Amino acid sequence: MDVIQIESVAAEYTTRLRDRLREAALSPLTAVGNLNLLALPKTALFCSARCPGGVMLPTCDLAAELGSGNQGGHLA
Repeated sequence: MDVIQIESVAAEYTTRLRDRLREAALSPLTAVGNLNLLALPKTALFCSARCPGGVMLPTCDLAAELGSGNQGGHLA
């Protein structure tokens, strides 16, 4: 895959991306892969081996809830 440089004024540097990054926005932004994915809503979950059990279950429940609303999405 080719490495792509995206200037902050380029159409590929989406409004969603600018709004999320704000003053931390880089220009140019370096990307690899399908840039259309930047325009889609995203959910990120981070885990740790030291995460308490009382946090893991609600997190799994939330992931299942979010995944059920994702058309064609799958949870691993």
